[in-house]
Amino acid sequence: MAEQTNTDSELQSEELLVLESLLSPEEFQKSDDHRSGVIDVYTAFESGVELVLVESLERMEHLKRWVESSDASEEEKARMLEESFGTRHEKITHLPPISIKFSLPEKYPSLEPPHVSLTSCWIPRRVLLQLEVFLKELWKQNGQQAILYDVFQFITDRATAGGFFPFPVACLPVFSHEEIATEAATSAILESSNLLVVPHARKLFHSLVQFDENRTVVLFQQQTHGCGVCFDSFPGTDFIRLTNCRHFVCKECMRRLCVNLIKDGSVHRLQCMECQEDLNPFDIQLSVEAEAWEKYQQFQLDSALSAMQDIVYCPRPWCNQAVIKEGDSTAGRCPGCAYVFCVHCKRGYHGIAPCPYDGDRKMLANEYADADKDTRVDMEKRWGRRRLQNLVDEVKAEDWVSKNAKQCPKCGFPVQKMGGCNKMVCTKCGSPFCWLCLAKLTGADPYGHFQDPNNRACYQNLMQGIEDDHNDEEDGLDSDDEDEDEDDLDNVEGFHGDHGWIDLGGREDAMIIFEQLLELVIGQAALNRRRPQN
Repeated sequence: MAEQTNTDSELQSEELLVLESLLSPEEFQKSDDHRSGVIDVYTAFESGVELVLVESLERMEHLKRWVESSDASEEEKARMLEESFGTRHEKITHLPPISIKFSLPEKYPSLEPPHVSLTSCWIPRRVLLQLEVFLKELWKQNGQQAILYDVFQFITDRATAGGFFPFPVACLPVFSHEEIATEAATSAILESSNLLVVPHARKLFHSLVQFDENRTVVLFQQQTHGCGVCFDSFPGTDFIRLTNCRHFVCKECMRRLCVNLIKDGSVHRLQCMECQEDLNPFDIQLSVEAEAWEKYQQFQLDSALSAMQDIVYCPRPWCNQAVIKEGDSTAGRCPGCAYVFCVHCKRGYHGIAPCPYDGDRKMLANEYADADKDTRVDMEKRWGRRRLQNLVDEVKAEDWVSKNAKQCPKCGFPVQKMGGCNKMVCTKCGSPFCWLCLAKLTGADPYGHFQDPNNRACYQNLMQGIEDDHNDEEDGLDSDDEDEDEDDLDNVEGFHGDHGWIDLGGREDAMIIFEQLLELVIGQAALNRRRPQN
């Protein structure tokens, strides 16, 4: 008897040693007594698992339709799920591990089976109990041999094959009420008993999604990858996973992108370099120093304030804080320096006294610009020289903008078209829009707007105006002052603007011109693809 016990003890030690060599520390942990431990079975599904939160029998009907439409296209099935469940479904790749807790009796494996207990947050308890009974039978079927690794392999194979799902397709429903699951299981809606019923279904739903995200990052960090931007290879720990689109980019490329665009003030171009999805502020904060992050926040604040119609700024040069106008009141109170001023003339608040600035700003500016010296002195004593000069500049700028620019349909920022096609991009918010009708261009193909017959003013007019601009340039070059211009070319640093040429002041200007030309080529290519072939 003692000899048999020694043999069992040796077999147990050998089995645990084999498990340590075959499984990772994450998968296998043994206790100090070398007689018990935990085996975690991690599962991954390359095609993904559709995780669905079910909260009513009506949605069970939709779920059944989705399961029965296994021959439908992926787009059709996605549409059905979207209509049936709204945002209550997610496609995930990894599920939390199935834990196999075991303890080895003294007479294992010769006379007794191992004591096995299964736990899982996504497999119903009754299914786990059935598995525990089956595993005891597995010990008998294997001739009373060591079976711990066989148990691990059996659970892994069945989980990976979707054997724990209630449907023949990879879909895991999570029920929020037991009565719903009970009625569904006993009706014709769903002929299955493998229903996951939990008292806090929404919490479990989100925890499963979160586990999938964390698991994806952990596995990625354990390997070496190539960056799609710089094409260098780095360990996974040197990459950052973007929050919004889940793409990976190396930390150095991410840092350079953020620092350069924040430095240039082009924060609207902070996008994923693979799919052009806007970057999450959290990812930006992780990638830059505190100074650049503060500058980014200030750009965002200024952009938001400029889009608000009820914002004025404190007229004191050393303050210049944003002030929110209160209703129809003409008084503004600066939260920084407590200065109370008129929102129209920017001077001290004058109560109920009428403000000429509020009457006709353009008339006052023209009056000052056309006035003689003595009249100007009188006006400057009343209004202030700097305020009047600023008013004249503002009115001139507004007139120029109204004649030469159009407002972005999203943020209202004035945009001037220097050339190229009629698909424009706002330099402030980065939104694409049509120059002809000022419609916002959305979707994967913004050029499709110019191929829609319903858009009569824009239909097949993507390039409208380019030929006229080219002819205007040629007419300018044919002027009688051509010889004089040639003499002046030696004395100018750039190209003369009177002929419609462009001052190439540096690399940034050259890149802007290159982007405009590239946009023109892409737009023409999009039109050529849509034209019928002869």
